[in-house]
Amino acid sequence: FSLIPANTFAVAASDISGHWAQVKIQSWIDKGLIKGYPDGTFKPDQNVTRAEFMTLANRAFGYTTVVPITYTDVKAGSWYAPEVAKAKAAGYISGYPDGTMRPENPITREEVATIVARIKNLTSDANAADKYSDASKIGSWSKGQVGAVTSAKIMQGYPDGSFKPQGLMTRAEVVVASDNALYYTTPVANIAVSAITVTPTTMALTAGGATGAITATVGPSKATNKIVTWSSSNAAVATVAGGVVTPVAAGAAVITATTAQGSFTATCTVTVTAPAPAPATYTVTFDSQGGTPTPAAITGIASGATVTLPTAPTKTGYTFASWNTVAVGGGTTFDASTHVTANVTVYAQWTIDTFTLAYTAGANGTITGTSPQTVNYGTDGAQVTATPSTGYHFVKWSDDVATAARTDIHVTANISVTATFAIDTFTLAYTAGANGTISGTSPQIVDYGADGTEVTATPNTGYHFVKWSDDSTANPRTDTNVTGDITVSASFAANSGTITVAAGTGGSITSATSFDQAYGVAGTTITASPSAGYHFDTWTATTNPSYVTIATATDVSTTVTATSSMPATGGAATITATFAANSITVTIASAGNGTVTPTSPVTQVYGAGGTAITATPSAGYHFAGWSGTVNDTYVAIANTALASTTFTATTSAVDGGAATITATFAANTFAVTFDGQGGTPSPASIQVTYGSTYGTLATVTRTGYTFAGWWTLASGGTQVTSASAVSITAAQTLYAQWTADNETLTFNSNSGSPVAAITQAFGTTVSAPTAPTRSGCTFVAWYNESGFETVHTFSTMGLSTIVYAQWAATVTFDKNGGDNDASPTTSTGILLYSGRATLPTTNPTWAGHTFDSWNTQADGLGTAFTAATQVIATITVYAKWLSSDATLSSGSLGGVGFLGTSAGGTDIAPSSGLTVTVPAGMEALALTPGNTKSAISFTTSTGATPVDGGYNVLYVAGAQSIDLTAFGGSSADIWVRVTAEDRTTKLYYQIIVTVSAPLKIGDPYGGGKVAYILQSGETIKDASGNVLYSYDANVQHGLIAALTDQSTGIIWAIPACQSTGVTGTLDSIGYGSANTDKIIAQNVGGGTTYAAGLARACTDGGFNDWYLPSSSDLAQLYSNRSLIGNFNNALYYWSSYQSGATAAWTTYFATGSGATELKSSTQAVRAVRNF
Repeated sequence: FSLIPANTFAVAASDISGHWAQVKIQSWIDKGLIKGYPDGTFKPDQNVTRAEFMTLANRAFGYTTVVPITYTDVKAGSWYAPEVAKAKAAGYISGYPDGTMRPENPITREEVATIVARIKNLTSDANAADKYSDASKIGSWSKGQVGAVTSAKIMQGYPDGSFKPQGLMTRAEVVVASDNALYYTTPVANIAVSAITVTPTTMALTAGGATGAITATVGPSKATNKIVTWSSSNAAVATVAGGVVTPVAAGAAVITATTAQGSFTATCTVTVTAPAPAPATYTVTFDSQGGTPTPAAITGIASGATVTLPTAPTKTGYTFASWNTVAVGGGTTFDASTHVTANVTVYAQWTIDTFTLAYTAGANGTITGTSPQTVNYGTDGAQVTATPSTGYHFVKWSDDVATAARTDIHVTANISVTATFAIDTFTLAYTAGANGTISGTSPQIVDYGADGTEVTATPNTGYHFVKWSDDSTANPRTDTNVTGDITVSASFAANSGTITVAAGTGGSITSATSFDQAYGVAGTTITASPSAGYHFDTWTATTNPSYVTIATATDVSTTVTATSSMPATGGAATITATFAANSITVTIASAGNGTVTPTSPVTQVYGAGGTAITATPSAGYHFAGWSGTVNDTYVAIANTALASTTFTATTSAVDGGAATITATFAANTFAVTFDGQGGTPSPASIQVTYGSTYGTLATVTRTGYTFAGWWTLASGGTQVTSASAVSITAAQTLYAQWTADNETLTFNSNSGSPVAAITQAFGTTVSAPTAPTRSGCTFVAWYNESGFETVHTFSTMGLSTIVYAQWAATVTFDKNGGDNDASPTTSTGILLYSGRATLPTTNPTWAGHTFDSWNTQADGLGTAFTAATQVIATITVYAKWLSSDATLSSGSLGGVGFLGTSAGGTDIAPSSGLTVTVPAGMEALALTPGNTKSAISFTTSTGATPVDGGYNVLYVAGAQSIDLTAFGGSSADIWVRVTAEDRTTKLYYQIIVTVSAPLKIGDPYGGGKVAYILQSGETIKDASGNVLYSYDANVQHGLIAALTDQSTGIIWAIPACQSTGVTGTLDSIGYGSANTDKIIAQNVGGGTTYAAGLARACTDGGFNDWYLPSSSDLAQLYSNRSLIGNFNNALYYWSSYQSGATAAWTTYFATGSGATELKSSTQAVRAVRNF
């Protein structure tokens, strides 16, 4: 990319046609201010870096002065270092607080607006930027400049009403903004028009002749608007445009000049006269009628004059004759002596050319057809044919035409040609078929009527000559008086004889037993088949063995061919097959646990007598049977169940094969039963085999005991496991033996004194421990359940368990200042948690008071105590009284009348005052939020000073005011109480006031601090576009920022996703949650190693809906950073709004400016959530 060319630039770009900025881009290209790329494109929608924009600004506005620069990311010698030095010297850019310039970062729209406003020295106008729908996203550092450049129409917003301050500037946008800035001038004060004059004031013109000019002068000379409009009083006589008068027809017209401002006028009178008539002249026009060239017409010829004719045209195939006044001739000839008295068109006359066609025959041939012929130009001649004499053939014409019959078409010249002929020749070709050769010349070339030379067909050994392919049997042969081509082939036949095939004893022949076999052809297959129990031995030629060849004499199936000794006819030979009985080797083996005889291998021949075999078992085993274990089909065992028997070879035995006969022996088996000795379930018996292991043994259990194994005796003996070897010789019983478990009895005293646990063997005697004690309660018993359902019985130790102490409590009823006690005054023996107190049958009494209820606190601010209240400890409850002789006058509470005893609260604004009218003889006191006894100030109309007993008590009657402003808007309950004249704390009346203030930016809330509150018309949506929150005048919604950063440096996406765009990220308040869902869906398995995953993992305040903020969310965090706190101004913070496949938006918290950074770079993260 090059903004300003060094010496050349593109005059046009292929990709700007139809672009919205085409005109200005082409203008800058034409002026050499910018150029395209080597491939002929301009790339108008490609982004521009900060360095490239500085280069353009310096060149366009003529900045050449440089100053020293020390930016850490501007390397000396880089192409843009001089441009950055010029920009700093010009004062329109200064860099970032961290000492960088970031020259290679794409430049944003608000950055360009700020630079242009500085260059043009525009007055800041932040209000002008408020018209944009995304004005809240414009940085505070740039908002005034954005307003200024848009007011000056140097830059404008988008059709959707937005400005897109963090949007990246394209090459097209940079050119248009720079062009607007370059030609922008500061408006000057308007100077009004006061007069107008014209020069001349009269004018004479000729109709159809030259135009006239009128000059208008607007006064004063420095008038701002000097625009003048012109008009004619008679447009049929004269018209006017821009002061230029055009005469139309004879007559008079008044031309008026009128100023656009003030409508001042001045006039000029125009007189138009008719033109003098002109003398008549004529024109001669020439038509070449296909000739070239066509002469130009001769004009302005006086009547009766002659003309000089032009050079005659030419026409291929024709000769020019003359000019004539009629196209087909027959009119008047027009020549140099003809007098012109009217306009006339003359036509060229032509004579067609003719040509001669002459055809002759050379030696040994003739010509048929007309020769010579005369033809016109472009027409065809008649056909002629060259015919050869007998024994000759046509060769060609002398002009190389190769066809004997010819017709010359579209003739354009004379033709004279001769036909040539040559004698015919023929080819004699002789070839040998298979199994022979040819001697003599072949092929032979022979003239018409001549003789060929002799050739001979010779057969190969084992073959004989048959005939030629033209059925001639002459051999040798000579062809005479040749009049055509001859091609023949000699055929040969192989010598052949009869072969007879015979079988010896023990087999047969399965192929043909007699067949003819010719020499040189493929062999014939012969196959022998041995009878059962026999095998093939060999083939032998027993008659005329020299006539045949056997391929493999030892193969049962082979081929036979005839030798070259076979005579041509009458030959014969005999071949015989011989066979032998099969013989095998048999091994007698033992499978173990016994022996066999014979011990050495035995040779057994098919058809011979049987061989005896014997098997003898070892101790503890018995003979199980004989079986063939290798090639069992080779042998037949007389009786496999007898230890002594015989075997023979079968017809399946293969000669030279081997077989094995094996004796098997089986071990003896016994029954084993189990005695569980109290264990369950009762096991079933098993069968065990001598010499093997016991295998899987029965499984039994016994409550309170550990299984010690199976034993041969009920007590003592030998333990038997699944791996023990079986050595018994009769049935057996195994016994389960057991070891008692140690169990623990644990005691839960339920707030009583601790009791030590008891540990002893299961089933042993156990005694109850000393009962625990508990203040104010009486021990009842130990229970098996925490819900006190079953009393535990102490006898023998059972399985480990926990028992629970149950207690009985006492409730005492205090008259709390009354005259007479309740009856009874106590309720005793109440089981804790499950029991309920019995209320007094007679309530206490107090003169001048009415008993209301029982309460856990003497001041009545505790919990009400009823017959349904669960008793969890010994307790004293107090009578709660109401005054029966005092009444409260009406008061006010935020416009609501005094409520008396209240179970709920009444919401008032925190800035409101609370007024309560207290009757004479009573006092008022108040408690602060959370019912703590601290300062809420009281003032009175009498100015009395409160007597502070810890409750801010007022001993005065009348209207009492409570100022709530001190609460600062926090929500809490405020208690206002009215008490008796004797200043006791018996509650008569109460009001509960809940202060519910609106949230403010920076308030602690929802696990963080309030960062933004939705304004009218704003919404927050999820990833599917569904509205989650919208502005509500009664319920606030917005953003909460985490109290601290989740990271000061983390990548935006995992490496596998750093070059892949996330579909559909949004940039509006609260939309970061939807963006975060989409990013996490892409970065599968990334955990908390990237920005969105880390933000979503935040659980501050117990919430799990934190997310990575959108760019608009970040703008609010930056704007309210001082109220939120704990931001690092030296860092860039990630947003969830991407700017492309490889980059995402950040906000620099030193300036609030937005910048795109690669997704692989590390930036800070501060999580937010919606409310």
